[in-house]
Amino acid sequence: MALVEVCLRRKEFFTVVIGRTYYAVFLKIKHYLTETGFNYDKFLIDNEYKGKEREFSHGTLKQALSGYLFDKGYKYQELQLLNKVDELYTIRRKADYKKEKMAFYDLKSSFNDASEVIEFIDKVGE
Repeated sequence: MALVEVCLRRKEFFTVVIGRTYYAVFLKIKHYLTETGFNYDKFLIDNEYKGKEREFSHGTLKQALSGYLFDKGYKYQELQLLNKVDELYTIRRKADYKKEKMAFYDLKSSFNDASEVIEFIDKVGE
């Protein structure tokens, strides 16, 4: 916990924290899809990604989860929460590759979005 407190007090560490927040969501989704037996290869073929994207790529992960949950009966409105995955990815790329300093707002926003997505995946996994 001491490391987290240091990262939250020092702006130069915000980029690292934002990146790890995104990857927590990424890995949560990957784990959920893997545990449910989701056929990622079939998803790639059906969506014409085969040969263009790898399994569990950043570019396909949210779409795979959304489609899977839609097929399980979740409504479009419920799945809109997953748009936060794209927002997390965008801010992670900004934090990792742009030479901008991240603000506390960016950090807090990432935490909140990640928490909502993780809680949603926990709920659907019950």
